[in-house]
Amino acid sequence: MATLARLVRSPRVAVWLIVALSVYVGLVTAIPQESMLPDRHAAWVAEGSPLVSVARAVGADRAYTNPLFLLIAAALTLSTGVCAWDRSRRALRTWRERGMVTEALRARLDARPDAEATVDMDVEMAQEKAARALEGLHLKARRGPSLMYAEAGAWGLLGSPLFHWSMVVLVVVVGLGQLTRWEGLLGVPSTGTVVEEAGSYREFDSGSLALPHTGWSLSIASVDESKSIGDVYYGVTPRITLSDGERVLAEQEVHPNRPLRYGPLLVHLSDYGLAVRVKAIGPDGESSGTSNQIIDFDEMTESGTVPSQFAVIDDAGITVAEVAVAVSARDRAGALPRMKPPGKVILIDSVLSDGSKTSVRVAVGEPVELGGGWTIVAEEMGYYARLSVVRDWSVYWIYGLLGLITVGVIIALGVPYRFVWVRSVADPDGGSRVAVVTGQSRRDPVFRSRVTDALAAMPARRASPADPKPERDDDVMEDE
Repeated sequence: MATLARLVRSPRVAVWLIVALSVYVGLVTAIPQESMLPDRHAAWVAEGSPLVSVARAVGADRAYTNPLFLLIAAALTLSTGVCAWDRSRRALRTWRERGMVTEALRARLDARPDAEATVDMDVEMAQEKAARALEGLHLKARRGPSLMYAEAGAWGLLGSPLFHWSMVVLVVVVGLGQLTRWEGLLGVPSTGTVVEEAGSYREFDSGSLALPHTGWSLSIASVDESKSIGDVYYGVTPRITLSDGERVLAEQEVHPNRPLRYGPLLVHLSDYGLAVRVKAIGPDGESSGTSNQIIDFDEMTESGTVPSQFAVIDDAGITVAEVAVAVSARDRAGALPRMKPPGKVILIDSVLSDGSKTSVRVAVGEPVELGGGWTIVAEEMGYYARLSVVRDWSVYWIYGLLGLITVGVIIALGVPYRFVWVRSVADPDGGSRVAVVTGQSRRDPVFRSRVTDALAAMPARRASPADPKPERDDDVMEDE
């Protein structure tokens, strides 16, 4: 048990755990994760190479639920938590003992001061001169009859505990965030509205304690077909509206590196394509409903798009026709500009209930006869945005904790706690004998030299700087 406690408290073990975690994350980034990239993962598995078999055997394609990853993360969290506790106790003890005359201090002043000298002035003047010298080094001095204490950067004692506790909380928040988050892809057409609910997603991944869906609506307010900012060209860029009923929650253009953020939701633009709103009209001339068909661009097809299929069903539940809608999106040269083409470009293929087939090319608004008095019409053509929607409450916490970690490092390294004790006693041969003890949380020898150099400027009859001696751990707190 004592060995385990030493390992948990060891900074070297913590460093090796960080290295192991970094190497692990670096390796798995080259492997398509089953939950995050299902299509790429399936293609990767189909390769059937020995490396793929080994990676799957050790669970590298489920990297962040892998027991190895969880073990490393848990060990690092425990090590960091113990370190944070130890450093917090040490910082608190140092804070409480600031300016206290302890037996350890008396022993150092008597037996092993950092510097000592005999000066040609009385004790009161020696203390006054020493105080001015230390204030010149931006130390705040508290004078006594024969003993003086000066310090600076006491609040720097907070730096190391702040850094370590922020690290602990960060790991916990990331873990809880992974358990409660969900992420998926959904298509939002400019010709309609999509409700954020489970059935709207084409691909979806969630943690074991995933938060519920919001039920909010996503729609496209407008589309800029040639968006550019400065010298950066973004092309087709949708303006996404997030609504709760009639109330607009957020609205902005979404393009790479500029997602829409609202509360726990993060909405990225993954891709875009075309959208066609199709209306079916029955024999009585009444509409039986509309549907928004989203159509992806594809360099491999003759039309340049992938057909979207749906069924026209009558009131009795009988299928009138199976319909596939595509768009002829290539230009005259055969190139695919990935833009909404003008004119008679909507391709509608139908398989009727009697087995007969029809293929027509129409423009927006032209009806297509299906037989039996049924017709369909493409009412509108526009774009659709394929959005990656993430619900993750931990994102803002992670940003805040990373900020606290940075602040902790800056404080610990840039504002170290520094103190000086000066004791002056009358010398039997005349003048005063001055002894100096210094300390700094980073154990910087330059600070000791600056203090002794400043005090050496005092008129001295016999000066004898003491040999520098290493400070003990119980004399001053040290940061990693």
